[in-house]
Amino acid sequence: MKVKLPSGKIEEMDIRSTTVESLLRQLKINQSSVIVVMNEQIIAEDTMVYNDDELQIIRVVFGG
Repeated sequence: MKVKLPSGKIEEMDIRSTTVESLLRQLKINQSSVIVVMNEQIIAEDTMVYNDDELQIIRVVFGG
């Protein structure tokens, strides 16, 4: 699985299948501060992802 991290670094991971929530936990990323995109669509934390998927994790900035 290819995961583009908020820093721009691409992480190659070998995971058969997992949820987005579990993946973020593994990467030690707070799920409330990011959105995860697959195929140009935002996906939910309970979405199953697989080894052949490519994900992008985007940090959300709050403020006014």
